[in-house]
Formats: sequence, structure tokens, C-alpha cells
Amino acid sequence: MNSQNKLLANGLLILSIAILIVFYWSTQDAVSLNDGHPYDAQSYHNMAEQVSLGKPISEISPFAYRFALPYIVGKLSPGDLDTGFKIVNIAFGLLTIGVLYIYIGRFVTSSTIVLFSILLYVINPNSPLRFSHFISAYTDPPALFFILLLLLLSSVVQRMNLKWLVIVSSVGVVGMLFREIVLCGVLVFSFTQCAKLKLSAPFIEFSKIRTQYLGLLALLPPLVALIMTHSFVDGVGGYRISNQIIAVLGYLAEEPGGYLLSWLTAFGCVPIVIALLCSKSMLKFLDRNQSIVIFFMGSAVLPLVSGFHTDRIVYWSYPAILVLFAYVLENHPIRYARWPMKLGFFAPLVMAQILAFRVWLPIPDDPLGELAYPGLPEYFLFTSFGEATLGHTYASTMLTATRIEMAAQYLILAFISGITIYLFNRSIRTAK
Repeated sequence: MNSQNKLLANGLLILSIAILIVFYWSTQDAVSLNDGHPYDAQSYHNMAEQVSLGKPISEISPFAYRFALPYIVGKLSPGDLDTGFKIVNIAFGLLTIGVLYIYIGRFVTSSTIVLFSILLYVINPNSPLRFSHFISAYTDPPALFFILLLLLLSSVVQRMNLKWLVIVSSVGVVGMLFREIVLCGVLVFSFTQCAKLKLSAPFIEFSKIRTQYLGLLALLPPLVALIMTHSFVDGVGGYRISNQIIAVLGYLAEEPGGYLLSWLTAFGCVPIVIALLCSKSMLKFLDRNQSIVIFFMGSAVLPLVSGFHTDRIVYWSYPAILVLFAYVLENHPIRYARWPMKLGFFAPLVMAQILAFRVWLPIPDDPLGELAYPGLPEYFLFTSFGEATLGHTYASTMLTATRIEMAAQYLILAFISGITIYLFNRSIRTAK
């Protein structure tokens, strides 16, 4: 791509991103259930209301410990809490775009591919730039921002010292006040500073002792912050994380298809494309950038133990997924193929993303609170369209029959792209 075409492509992508951000703001209605505060959102809204009235925070666990966002909203927008939640969450979503641009740009050189990856972030229904309009009172956006920031620091810091210890610890502590999941970002940073995975025995190589100490010390302040929030915030109820883990594992044992399909409802065919275009060079890339490996491994385990909204939790792995997708796109010669080959590869992928993300449609309502009992959708094919409810769009809540239909659609589209890749690779070998 020459410089003029590249400039045009980048301009169109930036314009598309801006238009879509405004489009989702103007077209997405809030969920009607419980006055727009269903499920976990009710707790966060209650906390913000308590702050706005000058009362101490008291809410059921574990939501009570995620007090930073409700506190900010209660102080800044006491007269309109919903708008306050929406504005703060969208602000974190916009900040994430900036950090994501820097982060993906560390691994690929094509600004067009970086912007295309950001476009995928924007149009995803789980993105703060869409979901914040649907349910404003939720704490994912700041947590996802701080995790991404910690991943960026993991890729930047090559030599651990006191300066980086203070920076990483501070980011971890602030992030923990929004949501305890930020600890995962600190864990990734600490591990990559302390050790390196190897394929041969003993399978792990440790850093110098001083680096290990500093890497582990970065964990200490966030852990202290976690303990302090549990000690000083009034979290009521009988919540135990062990009970949650057992319940989620039991649920997924009965419905394993929900976990597997959730990777496709969360990302479309992108995970399959990464697998199709995987090569020795990508394995070497992962060996050089082990923070991506560690983060992805943790992201694959987290949905198995941490909640029943499997698709949304799977989405939290978006930094690793988008980096790997950008890397394989940049490094596979299909980018330079003739248009028939490009069309055979990219057209099914675009269809899959439209299907998974409902790109120009709003997130469907859940007026009766039947998220986990949605019944069958209107259409046999493209089941997330037509008269769909929220439960029809999540693999974790679909009926088994709907999961089979959805999986078949994704696999057919991925098969077309796979055949195209096979034919393209064979043509290259023949030419040689």
C-alpha cells in the first residue's frame, strides 16, 4: 500500500470509528428492566446514591468493594447518577482507545491494521462505548482500562527498578479500588519480570534475585489495598468466592458448549483466524512477548471460575486477542493477494463480525429479566437478529438448539476463509 492509499485508509478508519461512537451514543437505549439498573448495576447505583446523600457505603459483597466508580459518580453527578456513570465509563472507554493504539502499535508496524483493530474494539457490544449506553452503572470500563495499562507497562519495562515499582504499584492500587480483577494485570506484570516460560525442562527460567524481589514487591501495595477495602467497606451478605467458583464450574460442566461458543459470540471468527494463520513466526513472537501469553492463559481460565456472564468475561481478554489478530494480519501474505483471494478470506470474516456484534443494531432489551431463560429466537439463521432479546446474544444463556445454530454459522464462515487460505498457500508453494 503506497503512502497516499495508506493515508486514505487510515482517514476512513478514524472517521468510521468517530461516526460509530456517536452512532451508538444516539441509537442505544438503556435496558428497561429495573429502571435501567438490573443485576449487578443495582448495587453500584445504590452505592453512588449513598455517596450523593453523604451516607457511608453499605452494599452486598463483592460489589461493595468496587466503590471507586460509584464514589466518583456520587460526588460529580449527584443529581443524575445514570448520566454520571455513562460519562465516566465512556471517558474510560475513550482513554482505552489511546492506550490500545500505543499497545498494539508496539507489536505491529501498520497503522492501518492498528486502527482496524481499534474499530473491532469500538463495535464490540461489550465495549464501554456501546454497553455503557445499555447499562450505565457497571464497573468494567475502568477495570479494563487499568488492566490494559498494566499490560502496556509489561511490554515497556525491560529492566525493573524502583521508579517502575512505584508506577506499577500505584496503577495497581488505583485500579483495585474500581474492581479487584485489576490484580490480574499486576500478576501478569510481576510474573513477566520474575520469570520466563520455556518449552524444555525445567520449563521456567527465573530472573535475577533483585528483579524477582522488585517484581514481587509490585504485588504488595495492590494486595494491601484489597485487604483494606474488605476491612473498611461494609460488605454485607454471605458471598464467598469459593462458592462462586464451585457454582460456575458446575454450571459450565453441564453446559460446556456455552464456554466454547462464547469465544465466537465475544469475538466473531477472530479466534479462528488467529488459529488458521498461526505460524512458527507467531510462536517466536509469543516467546518474545510472554506477557501476552500469560494474560491470555489467565483470560481463558477466568470465565471458568468467576461468573455466569461467560461471554462478557471472555471479552476481557480483548487486548491479547486484538494484538494476535493484528500480528497475524500483518505477517501473512494474504494481505498482498489478488482481490478474489482477499474477498474469499475477508468477506466471511466481515459477515461473522456483523453477526457476532450486531454492528448497526442496538443491544436488545431484557424487559422481563429473562436473560437466562430467553427461549428460542425468531430466526433459525442469524439468530441474534430479528426479535431477539439479550439472552439470545450470549452463548452462556442461549438454549442448546440456538448454540448449535450459531456455532454452525460461525464454522461455515470460518471454513470458507480456511479454504481460501489453503488455496492461497498452495498457490504460493506451486509458484516456488
